[in-house]
Amino acid sequence: MDLLVGDDISISQPAEGLSDEDYQQKKAEYKKKSARLMVRYRELSESGREMDTEAQRGFSEMYGKLYQSSSDFEETEMTGFVWLLLQKPNSDSRAETAKEVSLK
Repeated sequence: MDLLVGDDISISQPAEGLSDEDYQQKKAEYKKKSARLMVRYRELSESGREMDTEAQRGFSEMYGKLYQSSSDFEETEMTGFVWLLLQKPNSDSRAETAKEVSLK
């Protein structure tokens, strides 16, 4: 059996022209807002009540707006790797061995 695996990572840094102190303050505020939103979502999810589509859409919109606001104080870049692991070849097969591919 062959196997295709991958990973990804987000690399964040302060937005251009923002001091480290301002960045840390804005990042902390963002994390607090995000945590409050997730707590509220979890409370509704665990209450046993079904959230209707409109409520789910509302949470998605609120989180989307919050996420977009992070571009005011940080720049984020995503990157990752993909590995293709091929099964060892049989004696009469000419299959290749593992290859690593960088995606950018």
